Amino acid sequence: MQRAWWHISQTGAKSVLDAGCGNGRLLFGVKQNHPEIELFGIDISQVAIDRMKREYGVDGAVLDVYQVEELGRKFDCIVANHMLEHLYRDEDFLISCKNCLNENGTVFCAVPNNMSGPKETDEHVRKYNREMIEELFNKVFGNCEITIIGNHLIAVGKNAVS
Repeated sequence: MQRAWWHISQTGAKSVLDAGCGNGRLLFGVKQNHPEIELFGIDISQVAIDRMKREYGVDGAVLDVYQVEELGRKFDCIVANHMLEHLYRDEDFLISCKNCLNENGTVFCAVPNNMSGPKETDEHVRKYNREMIEELFNKVFGNCEITIIGNHLIAVGKNAVS
């Protein structure tokens, strides 16, 4: 979560979407340090969205992450923090995210590094390693920046303007 906060600060984002935001803790951390940033979260849980709005004053909607384009909005940064490994259609999700980015916007994804795969937990549908996540991001964005922090892979794709 701290790396996501750092990334958002470094990019100068004016708008951030947290896809799979849960109770909004990540967005609340951004709000505390950058109250000027427009924040929005989506999650499939009404309880989580209600809690985020009530406890953190962050706006959001109950929405499946595959439906992100239905928001009809563009963002400077989209965060998917430990969510991608739960998706069967990871490429579809990233394509939708790219379509919701402003020019030079970024998608920031953190996933477990080659651990907690489908055989180890019922919640994860795949286990990523550096090569897999890099290939996926390069396919969708044509670029990828990978950082390894402990047992986490951080992948960033940029909606680069030609």
